[in-house]
Amino acid sequence: MKKVLLTFCLLTMSIFTFSDSVAQKSISLDDAQKIATEVFKESRKENVKVSLVILDKGGNIVLSMKDDNAGLHTLNTAEKKAFTSLTFGITTTEFAGRVEKVPNLLQINNTTTLSGGIPLKVGNEVIGSLGIGGAPSGAIDEKIGNAALSKISNLKNSW
Repeated sequence: MKKVLLTFCLLTMSIFTFSDSVAQKSISLDDAQKIATEVFKESRKENVKVSLVILDKGGNIVLSMKDDNAGLHTLNTAEKKAFTSLTFGITTTEFAGRVEKVPNLLQINNTTTLSGGIPLKVGNEVIGSLGIGGAPSGAIDEKIGNAALSKISNLKNSW
């Protein structure tokens, strides 16, 4: 009985210790919705219809939205951009530069060199990503994303 009790105590202590040591910053649904609101405001300024996908640190979709009349392909493209950006911790524009040097990177499933994928970071830690698709060029998608993120920089304190 003492062994069982001792084992239980040690296990309980290790769980609490472990949970404290692996606390990670993450993007919440509330913050993702605020980002989406700003993205759609910026896309309307550019007079384009876009879709967006926001992934958490583990690659799970936190939010996925398609603007009215955005192209059918834009949601899938936005997800690939978000995945690429999350996986490499860089914008998809930067990833395109890497692919020029190492073309085999494109063999990784679900990656894209289209601009519009942006990592969400706290310091140097990637806590998620934003992918935008639908503008006539990826450069405009990325411009929309950066403008939206600059307007909500105060959210980064909650990540």
